[in-house]
Amino acid sequence: MIVAAVVLLLGLLAGVAATQIWGLRLSGVLVVPLFALYTLFDFTSLPIILASVALAYVGVGLVHEHTLLYGRRLLYIAIGLGASIPLAVTAALSLRFGVTTPVEALSIGSVLPGIAAYNLHRLDGERRVDDVIASAAAFVGLVVLGASLVTPTVARLVAGVTPPVLFGQGSDIAALRGVATLGGGDPTVLGPAVGSLVVLAGIVLSGLYEDIWNVRLLGLITVPLLALLLFRDPALVGLYVVAVPVVYAVTTLVNRRTLIYGRVLLSISIGAGVVLSLALSTFYPVVSGHSLLVTAMLVGVGGYNLHRISPGRRLHTVGVSTGSFVAFVGVVHLLTRAYAPFDSQVAVLVGAVLCVPAVLLVFDLERKRRRDNRLSETPYTHT
Repeated sequence: MIVAAVVLLLGLLAGVAATQIWGLRLSGVLVVPLFALYTLFDFTSLPIILASVALAYVGVGLVHEHTLLYGRRLLYIAIGLGASIPLAVTAALSLRFGVTTPVEALSIGSVLPGIAAYNLHRLDGERRVDDVIASAAAFVGLVVLGASLVTPTVARLVAGVTPPVLFGQGSDIAALRGVATLGGGDPTVLGPAVGSLVVLAGIVLSGLYEDIWNVRLLGLITVPLLALLLFRDPALVGLYVVAVPVVYAVTTLVNRRTLIYGRVLLSISIGAGVVLSLALSTFYPVVSGHSLLVTAMLVGVGGYNLHRISPGRRLHTVGVSTGSFVAFVGVVHLLTRAYAPFDSQVAVLVGAVLCVPAVLLVFDLERKRRRDNRLSETPYTHT
């Protein structure tokens, strides 16, 4: 995972430079580095990525032209359109040839094309061309860099330090360079169909929370992904719980000392999450490089979201996210009867305890929503 983390961190650094110097988005904070990693791991993913971005971009343009949708609703539509191709291809390969993809990798990969298309749609014509050129240049540079680091010498240096990603089984670049290791083969605990449905349900639920109670979860797909990762390796959820407060503190400190905000601050948070997760993984028995990398990114996003949420909503966000996580764990278990590497009775007890404050916070949010509705409907007369 060390080589994958280097590519990701350099991609984040390139995005910060592009934002600060030229005011470009590079299609999204994580889009270019993750597209590079996906391409290095599976060469056939590149045409799927390009087709997904193109479909989402055209679809977003049509929706925006013929409706009044904008903002996060338009983003959700873009994500849905962009996810249709990778999810359909993965389902077809799984049914026809039995080819499987790690659920967390599939989930992140299916969300990115829509995010890229949405970011490109928000730019005007000239800036859009500049952004596409800069994104393509950064992508090529990261792919070349990643390929140059997948060598026997680097393999000997990083062997056994962290679970492999680009050096693991199934990695096309490792097979091409003849340095594929025996590790890195992620066991398929949950099928791609269940994982995709759970992640899409998480996106819909996140939109409903925002529309009804003006509460955002700790990430667009963080809660359902953590529920899926729990069945892969419970240590990853523990790592997330430990690391998010630390990244939140780092993000807050950087913001107060430098006044950096927005995309640059998000990049710093994700970078801090990757570095911290790598350090903590030496104390956690993590076996999957893909899962560890995804968890590291979720840690960064979670710490950043905690920082940007107003203090008055922070407790509600954490509580509702925790309750939703417990609900998703139950749903996944009922849908798949997947083996859970923990005692079921203890899990039910812990889930019930975690849901109590979440339910109380939901009642409080609903009470405030009804009160605000009554105030907005009260007629006022002025003398």
